Amino acid sequence: MPKRADRAVTGIAHGLRRALYPVAALPIGIYALVVAATGRRIQATRALVDPLPSLLLPAVSHPVERRSLRFALLSLPVNAVAFVLAGYVWLIPVVNLGYPLRPDVSTESLRHGTWGGPTLAGAWAVHAVGAVLIFVLIGLPLLNALAWSQARFARAVLEPG
Repeated sequence: MPKRADRAVTGIAHGLRRALYPVAALPIGIYALVVAATGRRIQATRALVDPLPSLLLPAVSHPVERRSLRFALLSLPVNAVAFVLAGYVWLIPVVNLGYPLRPDVSTESLRHGTWGGPTLAGAWAVHAVGAVLIFVLIGLPLLNALAWSQARFARAVLEPG
């Protein structure tokens, strides 16, 4: 049984790591675009490919340096959309786990129409549980699908053949 639990924890860790790639891809892509535009294509390719093994598996094998500028340009709109979606999805648990810290939470709002109210503990519990469930059941699969498509696109453009 411990092996099954270890695999589950490892799977969750890989899923969370892959879910970070749609957020990281836009800044990495903009940096690589600037670097590639200045003629340093090897450095641009390394900037594009080096984060892939740590965030996505498998990595791009033997990337072609002359394709880095093309990839940085083509992936920019995709990365921008993925960044917005991923930012929103990652914001859901952060905002709701920190529910008591939100500026719109007051004793008056807790009594009138807040899920889990009229106490702060009840409202916090309902918002936190709901946010974690939404993130795990909907957010992570969505972010992993985005990361998978971004990685597939990276391999299609950067790998030889």
